[in-house]
Amino acid sequence: MPRKYQRRSNRSSWTEENLQIAVERVKNNSLNANQASKMYNIPYRTIKSRFDSNTMTKRILGKHPSLSYENDIRLVTHIKRLQQFGFAPTASHVHSIAYNFAKSIGKENIFGPKVVSEKKLVNIGLDLAWTDVQT
Repeated sequence: MPRKYQRRSNRSSWTEENLQIAVERVKNNSLNANQASKMYNIPYRTIKSRFDSNTMTKRILGKHPSLSYENDIRLVTHIKRLQQFGFAPTASHVHSIAYNFAKSIGKENIFGPKVVSEKKLVNIGLDLAWTDVQT
């Protein structure tokens, strides 16, 4: 049975609409920042900083995604297509595929140095195969 995630933090639980309303009411002098903070459940410093900088967009918490949504979908569909054809990639192969994909779109620096192992061409009988060699 899948687990159900419950968020424990109340950080950034306010909405952009509430922030816009609160800042507008502070601009119109119908409320001060402290009253708007209590009324709309937005931290006082958030209202003050957004009022001063005039930015109303909500920033994401945590690390920003390395790939765009479209590129992420392309990568996932490629891996699923491999599975449909009978090539079930291991975790290291998925990592290698992701690295090569990121390199092809010009974002190879999203992986740290030496995260993906170097490849070496090895002769196996009559076939040539790529094998992982740890550096």
